[in-house]
Amino acid sequence: MYAKYFGFRERPFKLVPNPHYLYLSKSHEEALAHLTYAVSQGDGFLTITGEVGTGKTTLCRSFIESLDPSKVIAYIFNPRLDALQLLKAINDEFEIPSHFDNTKDLIDELNRFLIEKKQEGKTVILLIDEAQNLRKGVLEQIRLLSNLETSKDKLLQIILVGQPELIDILETRELRQLAQRITLSFHLMPLDGKDVGRYIEHRINLASQKPEVLFSKSAIRMIHQFSNGIPRIINMVCDRALLTASVLNKKAVNQDIVRTAIRELAGKGKMPSSLAPRLQILVALFLLCAGVFLVMGFYPEILGLRSTVSPGSSAPAERAGLEKAKPLDDSRIKAAEPSEKIPSSKSDPEPVKEEPKVEPPENMASTQEPLEEKTSAVSQVPTAKPVGTLTEAVPLTSPLESLDKPLSPLTPSIPVQVDSAPIPQGPENQSPEGAEPQQTTESPSVPADHEVLSLVDYLKTLDILNSRQTALETILSLWKTEASVTGSKFSTLEDDESYFILASRKKGFFIQALKNNFDLAKRMNLPFILEIYWPEKMALVYLAVTRIENQQIFLAGRPGDKGLSLSEADLTKIMGETAYIPWKNFYGYDGIIPGSGTADTVLTLKMHLRDMGFSEIEINGVYDYSTRKVIQTLQRKYQIQPDGLVGPLTKIALYNETPSLNIP
Repeated sequence: MYAKYFGFRERPFKLVPNPHYLYLSKSHEEALAHLTYAVSQGDGFLTITGEVGTGKTTLCRSFIESLDPSKVIAYIFNPRLDALQLLKAINDEFEIPSHFDNTKDLIDELNRFLIEKKQEGKTVILLIDEAQNLRKGVLEQIRLLSNLETSKDKLLQIILVGQPELIDILETRELRQLAQRITLSFHLMPLDGKDVGRYIEHRINLASQKPEVLFSKSAIRMIHQFSNGIPRIINMVCDRALLTASVLNKKAVNQDIVRTAIRELAGKGKMPSSLAPRLQILVALFLLCAGVFLVMGFYPEILGLRSTVSPGSSAPAERAGLEKAKPLDDSRIKAAEPSEKIPSSKSDPEPVKEEPKVEPPENMASTQEPLEEKTSAVSQVPTAKPVGTLTEAVPLTSPLESLDKPLSPLTPSIPVQVDSAPIPQGPENQSPEGAEPQQTTESPSVPADHEVLSLVDYLKTLDILNSRQTALETILSLWKTEASVTGSKFSTLEDDESYFILASRKKGFFIQALKNNFDLAKRMNLPFILEIYWPEKMALVYLAVTRIENQQIFLAGRPGDKGLSLSEADLTKIMGETAYIPWKNFYGYDGIIPGSGTADTVLTLKMHLRDMGFSEIEINGVYDYSTRKVIQTLQRKYQIQPDGLVGPLTKIALYNETPSLNIP
């Protein structure tokens, strides 16, 4: 095999759930935090779900190995059992001697064991892997086990780990009682493009003291595209690619080698099942499109695409059932934008109300903190929301009622002069009710191509190679911080996120990176850096978003620059996938609270909440129910997943709600 050729102690990409090789992506790290938190708080039920091959079993085994002697755990990894067999398996795992063959006696023995361990001060945990295979009758038996409790505490903590189908099963009417008892739930996500490279490097480093193999960036991109970030599929491809490289007597794995490995896997029927349906869909779509084109070419009258009017006739097209195609104007395009769903004035038509989507847990957006905040697009956002302090809009000097109010548009704290033409005050651009109308000169609407031209002209004035630096300096100047990062040793870093993290850290800032979530970046109410794609140069340029008002995004590329503004509809056509939010950790909150936060951190948080007006918060180092309830209410306000954990996004929200802090 290739292990000796590359100097490996063992093959680094074996298809076994070895916790020694566990790579903690942001999602995996937060899943561990959920497990740790649930056990420390004595919560009765927790579910962890994830697609096939995302590392659930490896995560479970790593969690089990991390438990101290005060924790007693039963790990059931083959749940295709009936209720009686499951009870026997649980008692066997807890080493409870038993010869009974009926449910009542087995539960009585288990209850005695649990009471005994409770008196010893130990926590008893039942962890069931592949829980999607449990029958409904067995799940009902598990619910009955959760009734084993004292007047104050649960005697048994239950963790169910499985594929996404588990959630569908738990949401059925028959199991609604069990679903109501689940206090924490987390979905494990696949690896993103950057994590795939780090995952490969992590496993190679563990398998060899001196790595002698290198995967090229193009090879990693191809692996990510093929695997969709599923660790098990990554292992399959990398294992085959290393074998191919050793046969070719190459120390580096390039794109061609990976392509060969993927072709071999697909040719031998080892293509992952998760990819097969996608290929079938693509083939079906291709055949459908081909059929449509054939029909249009040979039998256009079937689709009403051929006029029945003679070539020399002057009859209008309507006689043939046709209407001349008209290009969409800007107003029609804007009508489809999510941000237009909330009317901005009384003259706007009443929109169809939609339930706002809730952000997933704080774990998916990339950040330099141990855990991060996962987010997804939200359908409704405030119509006018300039970046500025929340002091005037939502001063939190009162309890939960004030947190339940929606975010309000604010007066911008830093005026930005606009380099482009005035914005017409049509229905889609008017200020919200109660806001002062803008003074504008009478002029016709500015077409989108003029705005794009203004952007291109503006980009030509910037130093494209140093746009990361100047965009960051622009944000720092808004924070009234010494802005210069010139001569930074980090300027040579290729990875943009690493650059922003390290360069910001020197200035006392953290970076919260959000992928494909411009709406969430706006809701965080801080100036942020945005990727802009410049087609003419085929390059990414970085600009600072300094203010958002009346559906206009104000951008600047240098500190003190006039900048320019674009409509959100036009900006979305050219912006990249990542937004970087520099923020200050004013109170020094460590890690995820309470998962990896210390008692001192919890104490600081509770004092912070007291200062915000929540007098019911007890000042101690315990993250209790009342604290969690306040945090969840704050998270709902910002449309972050209300899991009660204080991650980077929740910290930003807390600081936004603190009027005494100087935040732009």
